[in-house]
Amino acid sequence: MGLEKGEIARQPALEGRETIRFPEPIGRCEAAYTSGGTSTLPWTFRGRLRELDYKTVRYPGHWERLLFLKQIGMLQTAPRALGRGKIVPRECLAAMLEPVLNDPEVRDLVVLRVRVRGRRGKEMVLRQYDMIDYFDEATGLTAMMRTTAFPAAESALLLARGVISQKGVPAPEEVIPGREYLRALRARGMKITEVESVWRES
Repeated sequence: MGLEKGEIARQPALEGRETIRFPEPIGRCEAAYTSGGTSTLPWTFRGRLRELDYKTVRYPGHWERLLFLKQIGMLQTAPRALGRGKIVPRECLAAMLEPVLNDPEVRDLVVLRVRVRGRRGKEMVLRQYDMIDYFDEATGLTAMMRTTAFPAAESALLLARGVISQKGVPAPEEVIPGREYLRALRARGMKITEVESVWRES
């Protein structure tokens, strides 16, 4: 889910693939549309932003393999006949993948890139934020644990300290102070870079 020309737009999962690069040793990656990542953003910024999308980053070749599994029906949730019984293809695939993916010896990493383009005065400006986080050998926390738990913990602390005073269930992007939030995450050891440049159409 995203925005096109300021209006809500649905994008097909696994489509919209593009190549992006991160510093070595990560290097070349591929990004594609996946569901859920934009959360409340499309509704918050509807009519305020022209374009908004979300893609998941993986190493080259991942999306091609996943698309093949989708094409042969392995992501379907409707039961299918098999012999004298029935199976749910997605559940079968999950059962097969789980022991392969759940390897305690693997040291994971998480990458995130946010690119924002807009006009400031007479110039078009591009601001890019990159975050790269690794498995922490000292604590045993995976990069996925760190990048999930630390932002949630800092959000809770902002509430507890009264920095966020709004009542109810507001969208995070409406109430969390960005600069303070980034400082807090960096203080926890999360490496987040910010680069700004003049945008020129290629």
